[in-house]
Amino acid sequence: MQQTFPCPNCGAQNALGRRFCAACGQMFQYRCPYCGGIADPASRFCPNCGAQLGWEIWQQPGWSPQQPAPPAYAPSKPAPSKPPSSSKPFLVLLVVVLLVGLGGFLIWFFGPSSDSSSTLSESESPAQPSPVSEQSGVDPPYLKEPSLPIHLVNNPDASDVGFTQLKSFLLQDDTDDEPYVLGVRTCGNFAEKLHNNAEEAGIRAAFVALHFSDKPESPHALNAFQTTDKGLVYVDCIGEGLEPVTSEEWLYAEAHPCENDKVAYIEIGEDYGVISIDQAESLQYSFYVGYIHDWQTCKDMLGDYNDEVMRYNEEISGKVYYEGSPELAAVQLWEAELAEKERMIDELAGELGSCSFEPLGVVENVEIYW
Repeated sequence: MQQTFPCPNCGAQNALGRRFCAACGQMFQYRCPYCGGIADPASRFCPNCGAQLGWEIWQQPGWSPQQPAPPAYAPSKPAPSKPPSSSKPFLVLLVVVLLVGLGGFLIWFFGPSSDSSSTLSESESPAQPSPVSEQSGVDPPYLKEPSLPIHLVNNPDASDVGFTQLKSFLLQDDTDDEPYVLGVRTCGNFAEKLHNNAEEAGIRAAFVALHFSDKPESPHALNAFQTTDKGLVYVDCIGEGLEPVTSEEWLYAEAHPCENDKVAYIEIGEDYGVISIDQAESLQYSFYVGYIHDWQTCKDMLGDYNDEVMRYNEEISGKVYYEGSPELAAVQLWEAELAEKERMIDELAGELGSCSFEPLGVVENVEIYW
């Protein structure tokens, strides 16, 4: 089925790969994960750096609040007076980036093992006596690339650390700085590298293979750490993939990049999800459920706000308001209400951060390799 994303300007659904919104004409831009240059979605190679592009990997554009226009003012008759203070431009553009949809998770897939360009394939899947199994001192029986098995390098002197120390290590580690490349640098590569980097730094780490009941052909690799104060912590450190962006989102992403070190939330029989580590205030699965609910609330509030701003701009377009008139008083009251709604959205967005990801699949079993 054709994958779509909502236009950040009008909300209309558009097919992935379109250059312009079919409803309002908003231009969409797509960037290369290697150099950041703008690339045509129909091109196989980046025009800036020449890298081969794999447009199978997508993320949806973010949402941007509309800008309400200021009303036109005229002095009351007969004596002229200064325009009210509310005649200044009304709102500073708020950009809330919701990286959701197909692409935010395709960048984490192992890929089918039968595909010659697949990421991680299962070479010989061991029997699963229970939903969660653990082994020590052995390499996982998987491939990170065709004919290239996972190889874990353990440090006999590595030990468990507290969550704060683990978080500090993850934020300094460069594993998530590299881009995801379909069939070349995949979730298996990222999980192997983070494991080996942590062990080298003296932190005991595990490689985790995750299987989904609704997507049995697409297992996923991540890591686990047994912390001394928070217990077992799952971590997902996949780097960025290709993503379409609007010009506003592009500027926002440059100033507020998404943190790709993520805490993973795993419950057997429930959706697998992640939250950027700088926003993961709790490791409980219930926190993840509440976090996703708050993102949907923020998205709904933003959609309602944008609709109202469009009505406001249509209402005042071409009109002149006289100071002291009931019409101007009504417009100023409307402005104040919009300002309060913007403040509430801005506050909630600040608490949630710049990235959100939809569930990857329903967890069926977990394999942990120390």
